Amino acid sequence: MFGAPYEEGARRAVRSRRATSVKTDPFRRLFGARAGLRHHALMVSFERRKSRSNNRLEAVRLYLEANAERAGVRACVLSDEDGLLIGGVGDVDLDVLAAIGPVFVAGTPLRPSMEERIDSVVKNHDLYASAINVGPNRLVLTSIGARFPEQRRAERAFERILAS
Repeated sequence: MFGAPYEEGARRAVRSRRATSVKTDPFRRLFGARAGLRHHALMVSFERRKSRSNNRLEAVRLYLEANAERAGVRACVLSDEDGLLIGGVGDVDLDVLAAIGPVFVAGTPLRPSMEERIDSVVKNHDLYASAINVGPNRLVLTSIGARFPEQRRAERAFERILAS
């Protein structure tokens, strides 16, 4: 698992080096050289997310915000199939954006009053709406300006966030 230095023939060399380093490193003195390596591996790990939340709805918003910013998405929302807002980011009416996503996914013909409302929110930007499966639920991810990136990865992320 660890490669050539830990094979049987090379253990003698590792042991001889450990004799000097164990004296200087108290963690290694207590738990041995290999534990010292594991300890070092734990110390150099890092958190890739800059913002976290234990609140599910806030976590959804933070996920949308981080990914939308990288992809150039102007606004995006996650909603259920009925158009109820779960989370969203952007400088538009997020409730309206959440309501129109399922309409586009279903392919329902639009009434003239609905088209006017959509135009007031979209304002000549491209609109993208996709159905995603999060556990047993079918949700809708709607964005303006660009398509929300890596939607299969987003499905898994939303499943983790909403299951906790």
